[in-house]
Amino acid sequence: MSKFFAVFQNFDIIEVTKIKEIKYYERNHSSQLTAHSSQLTAHSSQLTAHADYVIGRVFCQALKQAFSHFCEKAFYVEFSELSLERNGELQYA
Repeated sequence: MSKFFAVFQNFDIIEVTKIKEIKYYERNHSSQLTAHSSQLTAHSSQLTAHADYVIGRVFCQALKQAFSHFCEKAFYVEFSELSLERNGELQYA
């Protein structure tokens, strides 16, 4: 009976040691995952900011081009109308 008890006790020691190792690994792994998660969040924020910047630049560029095109048309019509004016009358082509 004492031999069986010793084996059983030894088994318990091994199991407790394994459980401690697993818990240590889980704590370690959990903190690593938390660190990686924080890094991913930071990278995600950077990418979002960069995307917002790029979209803003592209959108602003499109607005600038549209406004420029509008101004060209508006001022071109006025300029061409003024250049065609003769004797106080507008001459349309």
